[in-house]
Amino acid sequence: MKRINSVGTAALGAVVVAAALVGCSSVTSTQAGGSGFGGLSAAQGVSPSEASTFSGTVPGEPAEVFQVMAQVYERLGIPVDFQDEGRLTLGANDALLRRVAGTRLEPYLSCASWPGGPSTDEYDVYVSIETTLSAAEGGGTEVGTRLTARATHPNPRVDPEICASTGRLERRIVEEVTNQLEGP
Repeated sequence: MKRINSVGTAALGAVVVAAALVGCSSVTSTQAGGSGFGGLSAAQGVSPSEASTFSGTVPGEPAEVFQVMAQVYERLGIPVDFQDEGRLTLGANDALLRRVAGTRLEPYLSCASWPGGPSTDEYDVYVSIETTLSAAEGGGTEVGTRLTARATHPNPRVDPEICASTGRLERRIVEEVTNQLEGP
């Protein structure tokens, strides 16, 4: 039996997520030139054009927001592989993720390409994620996150999958930054 390729599913998933979001934030599937974007390399085997992007505005100046970003990633369980204070960018390249903030990955990523197939949580999921900060029009800071992901199943006879983001992790980063800045 031939498996269905998940590239179309990933692109469709990104479009559906983009259509579902409103307000000052947006999620889109976007194209980035070259083999990576900024300090981020796309997850191995995933084209940068399959990246999910999200941006939202938070209170505070970019330099102030940057000071809490590593804590936000740590709270979510995302390792920080690179951090560039000059570019106000940090993230992780091809990091193995099993959980986000102590919860399973399924709400954040969809890696199964066919009904009845393995769920996202049955895979080893490798995520490349980058968050970049910039001054927002009208004040505050725009928090922009790009993400690509791929999954390999522990059974070597199951083909690797390209994962589609649901947009929830990218939105969660903006929420966590806002919470961190507002304090207890």
